[in-house]
Amino acid sequence: MYPPVTLSSRRQVQAAGSLVGLITLGLVGYLVGFTEIAATLRTLTPGQVGLLLGLGLLPLCVWGLALWLALATLDSPTTQGQAVLLFCVSLFFNSVTPFGQTGGTPLSGAVIAHAVQTPYERALAAIGSLGALNTLATLCLWLPAGVYLAAEGGLAGAREATAAAGLGLVGAGAAVLAGWRSRDWLADRLSGALTSLLAAVGRVFPGWSPPEPAAVAARVDGFVAAVERLATSRRRLTALAALAVAGQLGVVLVLYIALAFLWEPSLPVVLFVVPVSRAAAAVPTPGGIGSTEALLTGLLVTVAGATPAVAGAVAVLYRLTAFWVPALLGGVAAAGLLLDSRR
Repeated sequence: MYPPVTLSSRRQVQAAGSLVGLITLGLVGYLVGFTEIAATLRTLTPGQVGLLLGLGLLPLCVWGLALWLALATLDSPTTQGQAVLLFCVSLFFNSVTPFGQTGGTPLSGAVIAHAVQTPYERALAAIGSLGALNTLATLCLWLPAGVYLAAEGGLAGAREATAAAGLGLVGAGAAVLAGWRSRDWLADRLSGALTSLLAAVGRVFPGWSPPEPAAVAARVDGFVAAVERLATSRRRLTALAALAVAGQLGVVLVLYIALAFLWEPSLPVVLFVVPVSRAAAAVPTPGGIGSTEALLTGLLVTVAGATPAVAGAVAVLYRLTAFWVPALLGGVAAAGLLLDSRR
């Protein structure tokens, strides 16, 4: 059904992206000062680090509960514990594929479909919808923080950034509404485009037979039907949106506490900084490594007024506890699912 992807080409892309990210990360450390960052991190107690590690897992539990609810809505039930592990797996794929969530969602859908024994299009609709809600939740948190900072006048460019966030939220809402009203037309066009693409792939790989157009159309229709079911269940959609916002607030809390341990934190500043730092995920490095740390360090210096050493240390601490450790748990969970499937 799906075209083969050579491991060598995938590994080459991942290796190139990882190399660029590590070089960027090393450059940030060099400019800020590895010694200064390490000295700042050594001022933390084991209890403080343990607290941040625990707080970093809370958003995953919240988002895992949202995935459990979304799958239940699509008649693909699973346990809450497995849903949390599956969301950790999705975070792992987001961290090892270029372009973050965009590159990791199709792989996450395949793993969820296998683990829950549900059609791929349902699993993709569940995890994809959660990703979209998380993006909207990020913008919704950014707006009030930006309005506050713009009103205070203490941050240059806050008004422009807030206006951009507002336009982005309105544009995203308009695009979703237009796509929803034209979903049947879009499904037909997508089916035709996928059929042509798969036929072209079949000519490149003679040993692989592309699926029939009817089979492709059935898959696309199944995905659209799954999204429709999530969208029309208003109570559950509201619950999913609330869980998305709660998870984002959990991420904000991690950065706020990390900053409080080393500097004077400001909730509006943290609410403003976290969404902006997410923009670095658009850089084609696995998990935004390097680019996210660089952007976050710069934002903490310019917006929070932290020293470069403190900003670099907080960026490392935040990324470690809120992203890399949970992603590592997701990798372990993915390996466990793979071994279980081979048995």
